[in-house]
Amino acid sequence: MSEIYNKSEREKHRREDNRRFILQAAEKVFTRFGYVDATMDAIAAEAQFSKATIYKYFENKPDIFFHVILHSFDEAGSAYQSILNRPSDAESKLREFAHFSLSFYKQKENLIFQLFMDHKTLEKIFNVDVKDVTLSPEDHPGLPAALQKKISSFIDIQQKILEEGIASGEFRPVDVNSARSILGALIRGFHFRGPLLPGKYTTEESVDIIIDFFLNGIRNRDSRQKEI
Repeated sequence: MSEIYNKSEREKHRREDNRRFILQAAEKVFTRFGYVDATMDAIAAEAQFSKATIYKYFENKPDIFFHVILHSFDEAGSAYQSILNRPSDAESKLREFAHFSLSFYKQKENLIFQLFMDHKTLEKIFNVDVKDVTLSPEDHPGLPAALQKKISSFIDIQQKILEEGIASGEFRPVDVNSARSILGALIRGFHFRGPLLPGKYTTEESVDIIIDFFLNGIRNRDSRQKEI
Protein backbone atom coordinates (compact mmCIF):
# COMPACT_ATOMS: atom_id res chain seq x y z
CA MET A 1 0.00 0.00 0.00
CA SER A 2 2.78 2.45 0.96
CA GLU A 3 4.59 1.72 -2.31
CA ILE A 4 1.46 2.58 -4.30
CA TYR A 5 1.02 5.74 -2.21
CA ASN A 6 4.62 6.83 -2.76
CA LYS A 7 4.31 6.26 -6.50
CA SER A 8 1.13 8.35 -6.54
CA GLU A 9 2.85 11.14 -4.59
CA ARG A 10 5.84 11.10 -6.93
CA GLU A 11 3.53 11.36 -9.93
CA LYS A 12 1.66 14.24 -8.30
CA HIS A 13 4.90 16.14 -7.65
CA ARG A 14 6.12 15.42 -11.17
CA ARG A 15 2.94 16.89 -12.65
CA GLU A 16 3.17 19.92 -10.39
CA ASP A 17 6.78 20.50 -11.41
CA ASN A 18 5.95 20.13 -15.10
CA ARG A 19 3.03 22.51 -14.78
CA ARG A 20 5.15 25.10 -12.99
CA PHE A 21 7.88 24.78 -15.59
CA ILE A 22 5.39 25.25 -18.43
CA LEU A 23 4.03 28.40 -16.77
CA GLN A 24 7.54 29.81 -16.36
CA ALA A 25 8.28 29.13 -20.02
CA ALA A 26 4.94 30.59 -21.10
CA GLU A 27 5.58 33.79 -19.12
CA LYS A 28 8.86 34.26 -21.00
CA VAL A 29 7.09 33.78 -24.34
CA PHE A 30 4.20 36.14 -23.50
CA THR A 31 6.68 38.73 -22.24
CA ARG A 32 8.82 38.43 -25.38
CA PHE A 33 6.09 38.34 -28.04
CA GLY A 34 2.92 39.61 -26.37
CA TYR A 35 -0.24 37.56 -26.09
CA VAL A 36 -1.43 38.00 -29.68
CA ASP A 37 1.84 36.87 -31.29
CA ALA A 38 2.71 34.15 -28.78
CA THR A 39 2.06 30.62 -30.02
CA MET A 40 1.67 27.22 -28.43
CA ASP A 41 4.63 26.07 -30.54
CA ALA A 42 6.81 28.80 -29.03
CA ILE A 43 5.69 27.88 -25.51
CA ALA A 44 6.41 24.20 -26.14
CA ALA A 45 9.85 25.04 -27.55
CA GLU A 46 10.69 27.28 -24.56
CA ALA A 47 9.54 24.58 -22.11
CA GLN A 48 11.26 21.87 -24.13
CA PHE A 49 8.10 19.78 -24.11
CA SER A 50 6.06 18.54 -27.02
CA LYS A 51 2.95 20.53 -27.83
CA ALA A 52 0.91 17.42 -27.02
CA THR A 53 2.38 17.46 -23.50
CA ILE A 54 1.45 21.13 -23.07
CA TYR A 55 -2.16 20.27 -23.92
CA LYS A 56 -2.20 17.66 -21.16
CA TYR A 57 -1.86 20.48 -18.65
CA PHE A 58 -3.67 23.40 -20.29
CA GLU A 59 -6.61 23.63 -22.68
CA ASN A 60 -5.31 26.39 -24.94
CA LYS A 61 -3.35 29.65 -25.07
CA PRO A 62 -5.95 31.71 -23.13
CA ASP A 63 -5.92 29.07 -20.39
CA ILE A 64 -2.13 29.24 -20.12
CA PHE A 65 -2.12 33.04 -20.05
CA PHE A 66 -4.80 33.07 -17.36
CA HIS A 67 -2.77 30.72 -15.15
CA VAL A 68 0.45 32.68 -15.77
CA ILE A 69 -1.30 35.77 -14.45
CA LEU A 70 -2.85 33.81 -11.57
CA HIS A 71 0.57 32.45 -10.57
CA SER A 72 2.10 35.95 -10.68
CA PHE A 73 -0.73 37.30 -8.52
CA ASP A 74 -0.16 34.49 -6.01
CA GLU A 75 3.45 35.67 -5.68
CA ALA A 76 2.31 39.27 -5.23
CA GLY A 77 -0.33 38.30 -2.69
CA SER A 78 2.21 36.52 -0.51
CA ALA A 79 4.52 39.54 -0.61
CA TYR A 80 1.74 42.00 0.25
CA GLN A 81 0.52 39.83 3.13
CA SER A 82 4.07 39.65 4.48
CA ILE A 83 4.30 43.45 4.40
CA LEU A 84 1.00 43.79 6.28
CA ASN A 85 2.13 41.33 8.98
CA ARG A 86 5.42 43.07 9.73
CA PRO A 87 5.74 44.76 13.15
CA SER A 88 6.48 48.19 11.69
CA ASP A 89 4.65 51.51 11.51
CA ALA A 90 2.06 52.20 8.84
CA GLU A 91 4.21 54.64 6.85
CA SER A 92 6.98 52.04 6.57
CA LYS A 93 4.41 49.51 5.37
CA LEU A 94 3.11 51.99 2.79
CA ARG A 95 6.64 52.51 1.51
CA GLU A 96 7.22 48.76 1.28
CA PHE A 97 3.85 48.33 -0.44
CA ALA A 98 4.73 50.99 -3.02
CA HIS A 99 8.26 49.60 -3.45
CA PHE A 100 7.06 46.07 -4.09
CA SER A 101 4.27 47.27 -6.41
CA LEU A 102 6.71 49.25 -8.56
CA SER A 103 9.19 46.37 -8.59
CA PHE A 104 6.40 43.97 -9.54
CA TYR A 105 5.18 46.27 -12.33
CA LYS A 106 8.72 46.56 -13.64
CA GLN A 107 9.38 42.82 -13.51
CA LYS A 108 6.00 41.88 -15.03
CA GLU A 109 5.51 45.03 -17.10
CA ASN A 110 4.55 43.35 -20.38
CA LEU A 111 2.15 40.96 -18.67
CA ILE A 112 0.49 43.71 -16.63
CA PHE A 113 0.17 45.89 -19.72
CA GLN A 114 -1.41 43.04 -21.69
CA LEU A 115 -3.84 42.26 -18.90
CA PHE A 116 -5.06 45.75 -18.08
CA MET A 117 -4.30 47.98 -21.07
CA ASP A 118 -4.05 45.89 -24.22
CA HIS A 119 -7.52 45.93 -25.77
CA LYS A 120 -6.78 43.04 -28.14
CA THR A 121 -5.68 40.77 -25.31
CA LEU A 122 -8.69 41.63 -23.16
CA GLU A 123 -11.05 40.99 -26.04
CA LYS A 124 -9.48 37.67 -27.05
CA ILE A 125 -9.09 36.15 -23.59
CA PHE A 126 -11.94 37.53 -21.50
CA ASN A 127 -14.35 38.95 -24.09
CA VAL A 128 -14.09 42.35 -22.39
CA ASP A 129 -15.70 45.18 -24.32
CA VAL A 130 -12.96 47.78 -24.86
CA LYS A 131 -15.44 50.51 -23.92
CA ASP A 132 -15.45 49.06 -20.39
CA VAL A 133 -11.67 49.11 -20.04
CA THR A 134 -10.19 51.49 -17.49
CA LEU A 135 -6.63 52.08 -16.34
CA SER A 136 -7.56 50.77 -12.91
CA PRO A 137 -7.23 47.02 -12.22
CA GLU A 138 -9.92 47.43 -9.58
CA ASP A 139 -12.71 47.85 -12.11
CA HIS A 140 -12.66 45.18 -14.77
CA PRO A 141 -16.05 43.43 -14.76
CA GLY A 142 -14.93 41.08 -17.53
CA LEU A 143 -12.09 39.52 -15.55
CA PRO A 144 -12.65 36.02 -14.12
CA ALA A 145 -13.77 35.77 -10.51
CA ALA A 146 -10.45 34.20 -9.45
CA LEU A 147 -8.50 37.25 -10.66
CA GLN A 148 -11.06 39.68 -9.23
CA LYS A 149 -10.71 37.95 -5.85
CA LYS A 150 -6.93 38.29 -5.86
CA ILE A 151 -7.07 41.96 -6.88
CA SER A 152 -9.61 42.56 -4.10
CA SER A 153 -7.23 40.96 -1.60
CA PHE A 154 -4.48 43.40 -2.66
CA ILE A 155 -6.88 46.30 -2.16
CA ASP A 156 -7.92 44.98 1.26
CA ILE A 157 -4.28 44.84 2.41
CA GLN A 158 -3.65 48.38 1.25
CA GLN A 159 -6.80 49.48 3.06
CA LYS A 160 -5.77 47.73 6.28
CA ILE A 161 -2.40 49.52 6.25
CA LEU A 162 -4.17 52.87 5.95
CA GLU A 163 -6.59 51.92 8.73
CA GLU A 164 -3.64 50.95 10.96
CA GLY A 165 -2.09 54.37 10.35
CA ILE A 166 -5.30 56.18 11.22
CA ALA A 167 -5.79 54.08 14.36
CA SER A 168 -2.22 54.75 15.53
CA GLY A 169 -2.50 58.48 14.84
CA GLU A 170 0.14 58.46 12.09
CA PHE A 171 -2.45 59.53 9.51
CA ARG A 172 -5.33 61.91 9.92
CA PRO A 173 -8.84 60.46 9.63
CA VAL A 174 -9.74 60.24 5.95
CA ASP A 175 -12.06 58.24 3.72
CA VAL A 176 -10.00 55.06 3.42
CA ASN A 177 -11.59 53.92 0.16
CA SER A 178 -10.72 57.20 -1.53
CA ALA A 179 -7.22 57.25 -0.01
CA ARG A 180 -6.27 53.77 -1.20
CA SER A 181 -7.70 54.53 -4.68
CA ILE A 182 -5.55 57.66 -4.87
CA LEU A 183 -2.44 55.83 -3.70
CA GLY A 184 -3.04 53.03 -6.18
CA ALA A 185 -3.50 55.57 -8.97
CA LEU A 186 -0.26 57.31 -7.97
CA ILE A 187 1.70 54.04 -8.08
CA ARG A 188 0.24 52.91 -11.41
CA GLY A 189 0.36 56.36 -12.96
CA PHE A 190 3.97 56.95 -11.95
CA HIS A 191 5.05 53.64 -13.44
CA PHE A 192 2.99 53.87 -16.63
CA ARG A 193 3.56 57.60 -17.11
CA GLY A 194 4.54 57.18 -20.75
CA PRO A 195 7.35 58.41 -22.99
CA LEU A 196 6.31 62.07 -23.05
CA LEU A 197 7.22 62.66 -19.42
CA PRO A 198 11.00 62.89 -18.95
CA GLY A 199 12.95 61.60 -16.00
CA LYS A 200 14.44 58.29 -15.01
CA TYR A 201 14.10 57.26 -11.39
CA THR A 202 15.25 54.30 -9.37
CA THR A 203 12.56 52.34 -7.56
CA GLU A 204 13.63 53.93 -4.28
CA GLU A 205 13.42 57.45 -5.74
CA SER A 206 10.02 56.68 -7.19
CA VAL A 207 8.75 55.45 -3.82
CA ASP A 208 10.02 58.63 -2.09
CA ILE A 209 8.21 60.83 -4.62
CA ILE A 210 4.95 58.85 -4.45
CA ILE A 211 4.79 58.61 -0.65
CA ASP A 212 5.79 62.26 -0.25
CA PHE A 213 3.00 63.40 -2.54
CA PHE A 214 0.50 61.04 -0.95
CA LEU A 215 1.28 61.96 2.66
CA ASN A 216 2.03 65.67 2.24
CA GLY A 217 0.32 66.81 -0.94
CA ILE A 218 1.61 69.96 -2.64
CA ARG A 219 0.17 72.66 -0.42
CA ASN A 220 2.68 75.01 1.19
CA ARG A 221 1.72 74.90 4.85
CA ASP A 222 3.61 78.12 5.58
CA SER A 223 1.54 80.01 3.03
CA ARG A 224 -1.65 78.61 4.52
CA GLN A 225 -0.60 79.81 7.97
CA LYS A 226 0.06 83.30 6.56
CA GLU A 227 -3.46 83.40 5.13
CA ILE A 228 -4.87 82.54 8.53
